[in-house]
Amino acid sequence: MSDLPSLVEKHFRLRHSVRVNLRNFVIQIAVVPLLAGCNQPAAPASENQMPTHAQPTLPKMKIYLGSTGVLDTELALTPEEEETGMMFRTNIPESDSMLFVLPYPMAASFWMTNCPVSLSAAYISPDGVIEEIHHLEKNDAIPVTATNDNIQFVLETTDGWFARHNIGVGTVIRTEKGALSDTFLRKSFPVPTHGQPTLPEMKIYLGAEVLDAELATTADEVATGLMYRTNITDETAMLFVLPQPILPPDGFYMTNCPISLSAAYIGPDGVIEEIHHLEKNDPTPVVAANKNIVYVLEVNDGWFARHNIGLGTLVRSETGSLNDTFRRR
Repeated sequence: MSDLPSLVEKHFRLRHSVRVNLRNFVIQIAVVPLLAGCNQPAAPASENQMPTHAQPTLPKMKIYLGSTGVLDTELALTPEEEETGMMFRTNIPESDSMLFVLPYPMAASFWMTNCPVSLSAAYISPDGVIEEIHHLEKNDAIPVTATNDNIQFVLETTDGWFARHNIGVGTVIRTEKGALSDTFLRKSFPVPTHGQPTLPEMKIYLGAEVLDAELATTADEVATGLMYRTNITDETAMLFVLPQPILPPDGFYMTNCPISLSAAYIGPDGVIEEIHHLEKNDPTPVVAANKNIVYVLEVNDGWFARHNIGLGTLVRSETGSLNDTFRRR
């Protein structure tokens, strides 16, 4: 239970070429799952919000593309670095590139205001596979939106670099430290030693059923989840909002959880894709078969069956869709 994702709290207004509307994102995990570590385009920021000059060269890391491609890539990791990106740079040689790490999978949308040199951009999934490659025309304010809503990394290069180096869709990208997810999404946190008080709640609707679900919104709350609780009733529920899909071999497990639970694995559209039994005190992770699970709802063991809630059920909150509630701000 050492691989708990880092807490990501970023206010993204306008990345140099990325138009995304994000909330203060907090990684949330049920019972400390073994995890690593889509929005619609936002309205353009006002002039006083946008960067006004280029930034210095950022820290670099070697990026490997397949078996032949190597780039010494700048890393845009802070909100300010990502907002500025390659804005205002007038000299982008063949060797220049920049990697953006998005806080969760989304239909990334890049545009080129204040970018006087055209670029190419690879839209990359959480598992490091190039899903799309796009041309970004210099100074073009029209966003280039991904057709895939599972983009977590974007690699920008000089225009045409991918074609010239025979790098195409399906290429796996790694860093000098390993997989992209291992490099940027996985952090270690101490294992909680005691339970936590009841967390703030929100009404969650599953078809005709209603639950007052607890929401874990800080690193400590997330790390603890329902650990150590000995009184879990039919009304108990906890909703976790994940910053990236649960990818094998990661999953939810039950160390320090003395009562068995049921867990619904939910896609970005709020639809239940899988329902799993989580056996009390079992350290074995329950891996998702679906690679697009970004919400998990935990309840008393067997609750879904007793209430006739099955696969395909749409889950919403009292304020709207799960994405509108937790991803858009």
